[in-house]
Amino acid sequence: MAIKDREKLIKSYRTKRCPYCNNHLDLKADRCNDCGRPVGEINEHGMAQKPFDWKAYLMAIIAVGAFGGFIWWAFLRS
Repeated sequence: MAIKDREKLIKSYRTKRCPYCNNHLDLKADRCNDCGRPVGEINEHGMAQKPFDWKAYLMAIIAVGAFGGFIWWAFLRS
């Protein structure tokens, strides 16, 4: 999306909606007033984007690795 189109899109909305609880927020808000979760910029549908959560992905990778290590230790070692 071009920069001018994005600016026009943002000007066409007065509020953005929280992607978690659907609460209407100010366009400049970075946290939801109701659920307290962080929200990002507005998208073309008027919804705030969910910010990328590095911690959650890192913890998921560690958990999958630990599970793989357990499977190897419990069943595959000789």
